Amino acid sequence: MKNLFMVSAALLTSTLALAHGDHKPPPRVAKCESSKCTKEEIMKGADMAIALAKKDGDAKKKSWTVTTPLSVEEKSFSKGPEYVMAFEDKSRPEGEQKLYIFVTFEGAYNGANFSGK
Repeated sequence: MKNLFMVSAALLTSTLALAHGDHKPPPRVAKCESSKCTKEEIMKGADMAIALAKKDGDAKKKSWTVTTPLSVEEKSFSKGPEYVMAFEDKSRPEGEQKLYIFVTFEGAYNGANFSGK
């Protein structure tokens, strides 16, 4: 009986220690009519996507001003499919001329980089 109590207490304690509710949901780029956003809905969120990319903490992204995407494509990654918004500014240094912003199918911002990968 004592062993059963100890095992139960250990399982309950470890579960409670790992389950905490202080995680904020990711910021939204687009408001979508259904559970999966359309490319058009993602395109409408371009200004918000750029604003969120500027907050990432990368100094190269903070000065980005182009807000009209060249394209929005669906791409598959190891963690699942996402929309990838591509922006271009040829006045920037080489390697920083294209900014890629990743958005979940639900319209949530998921990061940005200069490689598209």
